[in-house]
Amino acid sequence: MVVAAGLILFMINIDVFTVATVIPAITEDFAISPAAAQWAVLGFTLPAIAAVVPAGTWLAQVGRRPALLLSVGGFAGVGVLVALAHGIGWLIAARFLQGCFAAVTYVLLPLVAAEAVAPALRGRAMGLVFAIGPVGGIAGPVLAGLLADEFGWRAAFLLNLPVAAAILAIVLRRPRTEPLRAPDRATLVQAAYLLTAAAATLTALTLTVELGPIWLLLLPIAVPPVVAWLRTAPGRDVRGIFNVPRARGALLSLAAQMSVQLVIMLMIPFFLSGELRVAESVIGLPGMVLAATMAATSLAAGWLADAWGTRPTAALGMAAMTGGAAAIAFLSPEWTIIDLLWRIALVGVGVGLYASSQTAMTLAAIPPHLASTASGAISLFRHSAIGMAPSLATLAWGLAGYSLAGMRAVIAGVAVIGALGLLALLTSAADRTRPAREPVASATAASQRS
Repeated sequence: MVVAAGLILFMINIDVFTVATVIPAITEDFAISPAAAQWAVLGFTLPAIAAVVPAGTWLAQVGRRPALLLSVGGFAGVGVLVALAHGIGWLIAARFLQGCFAAVTYVLLPLVAAEAVAPALRGRAMGLVFAIGPVGGIAGPVLAGLLADEFGWRAAFLLNLPVAAAILAIVLRRPRTEPLRAPDRATLVQAAYLLTAAAATLTALTLTVELGPIWLLLLPIAVPPVVAWLRTAPGRDVRGIFNVPRARGALLSLAAQMSVQLVIMLMIPFFLSGELRVAESVIGLPGMVLAATMAATSLAAGWLADAWGTRPTAALGMAAMTGGAAAIAFLSPEWTIIDLLWRIALVGVGVGLYASSQTAMTLAAIPPHLASTASGAISLFRHSAIGMAPSLATLAWGLAGYSLAGMRAVIAGVAVIGALGLLALLTSAADRTRPAREPVASATAASQRS
């Protein structure tokens, strides 16, 4: 089941990088603007933000096995509908539906891995998940590009099918559990609140990047539904989780980590093409180096988290990532590709150390009955950063005239955000997770006490 969780992350990463690879082809095929084509991403991101916490509420009431079969099968199946799209409207609608299934898989992913092992082995389990997952970031661009060149962009969306089949084969071997039930009205209401807020925020940021800062005036529309959601029972649960010092430090640092990673990967292709004038085949190299170093470090991070503790391991990762981002902020036209890649590799090592440790730390910090809600909160913070950080970075860069100095300032800014995320970790309560060498029974008792 730990391998299945890793394959779920692998499948999602393939999808994310596939879309990034084929968006230019979609733009040309449908004769639409790049801004319209970006809704192939935003249509997926909206439910990934809005539905993760409601999905956590729902998953606390249903069995893991049928939820996995539904979410993984639905995610891959809707990919076929995306491949069959004959217009941008169909494609965006299919991507929205795919994002709904993705929201459930995001919540299930850490739960499946954590529940499959004893608490003393949780760090290693998460390390394996985050070692398998980034490989999708390496394979996705390569395979998507090959399929798009040979058969057209639609074929790239079928890459998920064999991976989903492997996941379903593992899940079908598990014993039957409680059947599925439809989400209740309260769950659907909270999803509507969060969807309204996410739609208002992403629309405001997208239009601001395209048409100017005046569109930031749409942001207040997101406030009333967020306030209403915070008054619901799941909203109060998330607030309760956020009030736990270790969980709060982990969640704030997660938003910082995702912001640093995404903004760097947004800026670097522009630096390579605009300043270093490298060939197009080289532009994807930093992303592959980042994914490779993340995968290579994650296994060691799992062992280190179990032996040393999740919080210090996550803090070490945040420090390495922030140091790498600060080094990248000195972008120079005199650099070679090697000068850039070693800095990207440092960021990847930091993310590899951080990702699995942060997830294990968050789940260990809250009571077991709130595990599904905590997993939803992890995804909420992650995808909020995914939705907002690139748009805000593009806006800031645009206000600086899309200059190299502006690019440096944006990357320096996210390096500061990374430092604030590290501070949030270091000032959270002491890590009470037990080393792996202690008896499992003791580790279980420690987990229950925390």
